Amino acid sequence: MPLVDDLIKVHLGIIIRTPNSPNGRKIVAKLGCLIGDLVEINKVDGFASHSATSFCTLCECTKAQLPDLEIDRLRKCHIVHHYSNAFKYAQNSTQADPLVEKSVVCWSELNQVPYWDPVRHTSLGILHESDASKNKINQPTINEDEMEIDSPNPKIPGLSTEKITRLKALFKEVIIPSGITRVPKEVGTLKEGTLKAT
Repeated sequence: MPLVDDLIKVHLGIIIRTPNSPNGRKIVAKLGCLIGDLVEINKVDGFASHSATSFCTLCECTKAQLPDLEIDRLRKCHIVHHYSNAFKYAQNSTQADPLVEKSVVCWSELNQVPYWDPVRHTSLGILHESDASKNKINQPTINEDEMEIDSPNPKIPGLSTEKITRLKALFKEVIIPSGITRVPKEVGTLKEGTLKAT
């Protein structure tokens, strides 16, 4: 994969000549975080489907433990890499399937990058999984006169004032790279309109 090959090459640094540095300047680049929805993260980062028994990419909890809503012990990077390599070198699905069932780990090209930690270097895109973005797809327009912010809205099931407040709190925790605008403080109120994930 060309991107992964480039990441491997530039993580130690490469020399690039510029008009201001005719002898060259060392440039180091690293992939900081993989952000996406659950399906994308699982595919790119080398984890089995979110419908697997041991579904979580962050910890080792199982579907049976899901109602507890507690994170189990975090997966260790070297163990994920071990299972990923074992999956890569499996001769056939008879060898690979039990590995995935046991570990939930598949092969990912990103695991070739020396510093990559598939557990700690991923983040679920907050707008990808929010109730608001899921329901916006099904309800593209909402009449403002019918919308009640202080109680759950029948047009947007599950989007209560409490959930909007929680989303706002989560938005504050997101580190925004320079050049990208921050989410409006009043998101979710009638006068601010809507957000669209692009």
